[in-house]
Amino acid sequence: MRWLNLSIILPFPEEPLLLAYHNKAFPVGVIQANSKANITLWLALKTVNCMFNTQAFRNKFELCLNDPWGIKANIIEQQGVNLRKETFRSLNIDIIEFFKSMIRSGAYITGSFNERFISGKADYQVRDFDHDYLLIGSDDGGFYSAGYIKTGRFEKFYISNGELIDGLKNTTKNNKISFNLLNYNDNAELKIEYDKFLIDLDQYLTNPFISLNDETNSKYYGIAAIRRLNKYFFEEIENGFVYIDKRYSKSLEEHKKMMCISVSYFSEFTSNKSFYVSQSQKAYNLARIIHRLGFKITFVKDKTIYERINYYFREMIEIELRYLSELKDELEKRSFAE
Repeated sequence: MRWLNLSIILPFPEEPLLLAYHNKAFPVGVIQANSKANITLWLALKTVNCMFNTQAFRNKFELCLNDPWGIKANIIEQQGVNLRKETFRSLNIDIIEFFKSMIRSGAYITGSFNERFISGKADYQVRDFDHDYLLIGSDDGGFYSAGYIKTGRFEKFYISNGELIDGLKNTTKNNKISFNLLNYNDNAELKIEYDKFLIDLDQYLTNPFISLNDETNSKYYGIAAIRRLNKYFFEEIENGFVYIDKRYSKSLEEHKKMMCISVSYFSEFTSNKSFYVSQSQKAYNLARIIHRLGFKITFVKDKTIYERINYYFREMIEIELRYLSELKDELEKRSFAE
């Protein structure tokens, strides 16, 4: 019933096109809700590649989505605030009223708070956990947010004024108040870079190390990243199921979903559309199975499940190497119009 008393809520979908990580779901959801055009193909062509970072503590496997908020493309205007907590207090700013005034002006707000103090979160009164948030609305008593909550689902939920204050002032990673104000540009043009697809696809298939600055070769890209993700499952299971992150297999599933969309579009310029579309769907279905099994193995902890995961990984990679190479070769011989 609280939603009926809402002063203002900015547009945001019930389910953004990408859900595995907040840092993808937040910007995609804002653009998805505000764009007058369907953003699906635009997003698919921006996420052709993927990465596995062996040095990352979390977020080891994710889609490559450069400029997710579209700042450089002038899709969203960003204003950032980054002040020491002492400085913020000395300015005597009522952050609750400031946030509400910014939301009234049309700004979404992102930052980081300690989820120990946020009742909708799984870590509420359990442990300190600084995590990113998105504020999409407000009323007299608090704010409306979206993200993963204690049910394990990505949903819209309510944060009281007091909870937000406590979550902000008790962050543990640094002694700063940092947040971004993000306004959607109503005149934004979501430029679809068709010509970049072949470049990204070639890198996805053939180039395991795109980052020239990564001297340790800790970042794997494309097919190599997916092979490394399979190895991650094996390593965690061999180490006694230390930490199997279901977001990684969810990202894999989302990557194959986005690939289906790209392939469906570009197969129109080929002589064998049905083949390419069916193969992309097969790869997507295998990724969905891997995600379900990856989720299951976190609870069942049965090593024999990995044998099935490994089999599906190998089959999916074999399918992609074959059909995507053929698609790339055929597209390089043809022209396609925007």
